[in-house]
Amino acid sequence: MEAYQELVQILEDTKEWALDNSLNFDDMYSDWSSQGELLAQLNAHIVDARRETADFDKLSMLYAPTAGLCEIVAANSSVNSYMNLAARFDDWHASVNRS
Repeated sequence: MEAYQELVQILEDTKEWALDNSLNFDDMYSDWSSQGELLAQLNAHIVDARRETADFDKLSMLYAPTAGLCEIVAANSSVNSYMNLAARFDDWHASVNRS
């Protein structure tokens, strides 16, 4: 399904963003204690999306304004790239909810 292919691309782009070695996971609140934990969770979401079994509730929480990814952004000043990813996810989520 094309919708899931778009989701996979958003998740892969999020993973690429998360691979930035300058991201700091210390001294902040987030859902992950390390970059490796975040990457593992993103990989699991990618697998689910490819199987077309994505958990939309968990994905919505991943990109929510109060989610752990936002904490990483706040601690690392990588706002623009993350905001583009979150907006893409929000647009995708809105389009599949209308279907």
